[in-house]
Amino acid sequence: MRKIVFAVILLLTLLTALQIVEVAIANPLPPAWMNPNMTITIKSPANGTEQTLPLLVNFAAEGSREFVLSSNQTQDWNRAFFYTIDDENMTYSGHRFPEIQGPTGETTIATDHSFSGQTIVSNLPDGSHRVVVYWGVDVNVGTPYEQIVYNSSWSASSQVYINSQQTPNPTNSTMQPLFGVDIPPLLLPIAVTTIIIVIIVGTLLYLRRRRK
Repeated sequence: MRKIVFAVILLLTLLTALQIVEVAIANPLPPAWMNPNMTITIKSPANGTEQTLPLLVNFAAEGSREFVLSSNQTQDWNRAFFYTIDDENMTYSGHRFPEIQGPTGETTIATDHSFSGQTIVSNLPDGSHRVVVYWGVDVNVGTPYEQIVYNSSWSASSQVYINSQQTPNPTNSTMQPLFGVDIPPLLLPIAVTTIIIVIIVGTLLYLRRRRK
């Protein structure tokens, strides 16, 4: 009788453990009771600006200690930063940033973490576009059930306008052309003043010779 009771208890324990493991796999995000917090700032492209291609997507993020990056990219799920363009489905169309600066691994000690990353987007038509950057977990990697699990509060967006015909702002140039010669901006007033003086002196000398 005792053996039967022990066997039943052992079986229930195993079933409970399996259920916990399945829940952990099905919900890879930091649990709510840990009060996870992630703040993402898109540095480029700045919201509401006009841009040319290629478009630099550059971000910085601050997250509590539950947020890390997967150091093993061959496993069947990976923690990473992703981005989408023009309201792509964040679950199935997220693009992973190729290189991210930040802590990796499954266990951490620090209270919070800093992350940064960037990528180049070049195949966008002219017009308005929305860029979203977010942290998530790519689960079931390499299977038909692959998807990204995320929390929408751990994301940031930026609305930009692509104008491939945009010309560089002359004020951003380091050299200013004058009579076909590139003059540094700080020396431009001096060069103009010198030319005016030379013209005045030359004119006076010419008039003086004519009087003689």
